[in-house]
Amino acid sequence: MKKIIYILVLVTFCLVWGCEKEIPSSFSLDDLPDTPQSPTDIKIVVSEDKLALSWAYENSSEVKKYLIYRAHNVADSLEIYDSTTATEYIDRRVQPNVRYFYEISVVSNHDIEGRRTPTVSAVPGIYSFLINNDNEYTASRPVTLNSSAPSGTSYILLSHSSDFAGAFWREYSNTIGWDLSVGDGVKWIYAKFRDGEGHITDSVYSDSIILDTKAEIDSVYITPSQTDFEADDMLHFVIMTSEAGGEAEVNITEIGSLKLFDNGSNGDAVALDGIYELNYTIPPLTEVNDATVTASFTDRAGNRAPQKKLPFIITIANPPQTPELTAIGSGEDQIELSWFIPYLNDFDQYRLYRSETSAVDENSHLVTSITVQNNTTYTDTDLEPGTTYYYRVYIYDRSGLSSASNTVSRKTEDNEVPEAVTVAIEEVDSTNFRLSWTRNDDDDFASYRIYRDTESGVTDEPSKLLAIENSQSSTTYSDQGITVGQTYYYRVYVFDRHGASIGSNEVYAPK
Repeated sequence: MKKIIYILVLVTFCLVWGCEKEIPSSFSLDDLPDTPQSPTDIKIVVSEDKLALSWAYENSSEVKKYLIYRAHNVADSLEIYDSTTATEYIDRRVQPNVRYFYEISVVSNHDIEGRRTPTVSAVPGIYSFLINNDNEYTASRPVTLNSSAPSGTSYILLSHSSDFAGAFWREYSNTIGWDLSVGDGVKWIYAKFRDGEGHITDSVYSDSIILDTKAEIDSVYITPSQTDFEADDMLHFVIMTSEAGGEAEVNITEIGSLKLFDNGSNGDAVALDGIYELNYTIPPLTEVNDATVTASFTDRAGNRAPQKKLPFIITIANPPQTPELTAIGSGEDQIELSWFIPYLNDFDQYRLYRSETSAVDENSHLVTSITVQNNTTYTDTDLEPGTTYYYRVYIYDRSGLSSASNTVSRKTEDNEVPEAVTVAIEEVDSTNFRLSWTRNDDDDFASYRIYRDTESGVTDEPSKLLAIENSQSSTTYSDQGITVGQTYYYRVYVFDRHGASIGSNEVYAPK
């Protein structure tokens, strides 16, 4: 073959240079150089943005260069695309999912090109490899491997190690079931792809996922550390775990579930430290008796921790609503009071306090205690006339909580002089006179006091006091044991409870 080629070269030489040029008589076809052989063992390693070609050639010393022929359509003729002096070539000017055809030839040091290799082809493509669609966590060892590859991909190589030790090629599918290795923690899976022509991806594709098969609550507590609370108190809940990114809550009997935070807000001190916290202000009107507090936690992988309860029960008491107090009337020695408050389920009692200053509290004078919830009026008696009094009513529930009303004041009326009575006298016998008088009907009546003197002009001097009658309905008195022959003069004074008095007409008994 090489002799035929050189004969053609000589003929061409003669045509170009003319017949006058003579071929040396010493020339022999056996002296012509051999035509290079075709490269062998051509391979293509596939990637997303390049195709890496490699081949073998036995006598590399006779190679000046290798010519790369390329086409990207089976119907097109392959044309010289590039050249290289190495036995490998990386074609970076490719597009994904387009099939490229290649042939390679050798150009010898004598500038003689040998035959091209058989045509080889490959398709660069975009590959992807994910575990459980790129989830960060999984709660179970069985997972799904999700991959994508160009058309024509036939096999996939999978392994837990990057050196693929012990791995074997399996038929390609874009979803493959896989069991992660035993033990919680970060799990890596590595993959390579191969098409039907044996081309293997040059890149190793990998993804990782965190295997997390259990969740735990280390502890749960509240501050302040007590069992009895009231509406408007703030409770600080804490659930301690070893995992950030989960969901934590506490459930309070009769209140419901409250979400705790690990993002530095709502009372959480440090974000993403696995400690979930909440500042919770007890709403008004909230009442809970002997409530349990239960903590729940679900980690980011979906594992639910065993619930934990506070080691004690709590009570949230709601103070009664504030009563509205009104002073609705007054007299010389009394003030009438009334108050309003909505019905209270755990009512215990009302306590009415009084003071002669505006500072009325539970240290003031206790006027009365009322244990019937519907009794919302009271008349405070035995007061001083013309005096201002201040009042507050407190309502107590059975848990001991209380609310105080507004403070009201009222002045008693000034005291009026009692209504005088009219006295009459009659002789019963020589040593007995009977006095009678009209009835006094004043509300603040205290007593009738009978005064006697031996001279006209009887006054209420203590030395003249003959008798005291405390019954308002008693309107007679008999004076016995008088001295015969002595004239006696009488007057009846009416006294009220505040010391005011008035005398009656004066009567006398003759000698």
